[in-house]
Amino acid sequence: MIRVLFLVFFIKSLNLFSFEINKSNDKLNIKKNYKYSNYSKRKIDSLPKTDTLPKLLDIEKDSLYLVEKKALKKKKKKKKKKKKKLNPLLFKIKPIDSVTIYDFKIFYLNENEKSVDTSLTIFKDYLFNFLREDYFELLPLPNMGEGFNKLGYNFHDKKITPDFGARVKHFGYFEVDDIPYFNMPSPFTELFFKSSFDQGHHLDALVTLNTSPRFNFSIAYRGFRSLGSYSYSKSAASQFRFSSQYDSYDKNYRLRFHHTSQKLENKVNGGLTNDSVYFFENSPNFAIVNPQTGEVEVDENGETLYENYGGFMDRTRLQTQLQNTDNILSGKRYFVEQIYFLNNKIENVSENFIKIGHKFNYETKFYKFFQVRNDEYFSDSYIDEDISDRSNFKTLENNIFLEYQNPFIGRFKLNLKHISWNYFFENDEYLENN
Repeated sequence: MIRVLFLVFFIKSLNLFSFEINKSNDKLNIKKNYKYSNYSKRKIDSLPKTDTLPKLLDIEKDSLYLVEKKALKKKKKKKKKKKKKLNPLLFKIKPIDSVTIYDFKIFYLNENEKSVDTSLTIFKDYLFNFLREDYFELLPLPNMGEGFNKLGYNFHDKKITPDFGARVKHFGYFEVDDIPYFNMPSPFTELFFKSSFDQGHHLDALVTLNTSPRFNFSIAYRGFRSLGSYSYSKSAASQFRFSSQYDSYDKNYRLRFHHTSQKLENKVNGGLTNDSVYFFENSPNFAIVNPQTGEVEVDENGETLYENYGGFMDRTRLQTQLQNTDNILSGKRYFVEQIYFLNNKIENVSENFIKIGHKFNYETKFYKFFQVRNDEYFSDSYIDEDISDRSNFKTLENNIFLEYQNPFIGRFKLNLKHISWNYFFENDEYLENN
């Protein structure tokens, strides 16, 4: 009996234990399911609600998309751009270490070109004078800068308009073709100095520089004064020059400009008197006088000592025909030249070219003769007052041209020129009274 009861109790206890295990398992499953369900709900709530298909605006706002889009645009632009052919005549800037003396160039209106010459040769001795050029075919007057007499004749330079008077004084006057233009890799300075005849000097200073390989300007000034060996023969000059040159980047266009302001002044003596010519040519001897006692000096043999007059040594003692007489040549000029090359892409442009151009030149000159008192050396005087004659010359010139040059054909030039000139006198009392 006891065994039966023990067996029944054991079976019941097993049933109860299995029921408790099942119950605990059910609770764990419920908790797990509850946790997973809450997590999934929270995750779904945190994500933004979007459409199934992305919008076009959202794609365009994407940074990666924008970067790719810009890269595609750049590739298209690179394909469209064509490579530019470089002109072989374009300006090339040389390093300062490779610059030579041949890079310092000087140009003139007649298309002549030369390099700066710094050598010291015997040829430079012929250029070391007032004109700074050879005096071949020129006979200078007694004082430096007083004037020249020409011993030759030029059959090529013929003008269609009359020239201004006082041609003797124009040898030292800077004309249009005498003004140089420069192209310098570094600033260039030139100083010319020469002593003149008695109490005077000649100084010509030049400064030029390039602000860029295409633009240059220069400033020059000549100051000159020479008293001269004879009385009333003083010479003086004051000449200012400014020039500039500009070339376009492709060298098709060129502009040149210069301005000059010049004044040349001389005293006029009219030459020596007849007595002065006699003393000058013969140079008679004079007895030597003791300045303290006033007696004539003699040698050991009792003969009078003589001295030579020395007319060639002291020419200021010689009398002249005129005194207090001046003449002045003064002028100002503005010049502009523009040239456009139509075929500057070829390499031998100096031999084969087509160009059109325009030149503008405006110049005023006057020559004045002034004498303080009347003198009848040249002729009888018709007025009692001081002589003051002045002649004026004004020119305005415009020139349009087309020029073609070929090494086989030669040079062909077509010119269209307009010149307006006026030659007139003023302050001439003799003309007014008659």
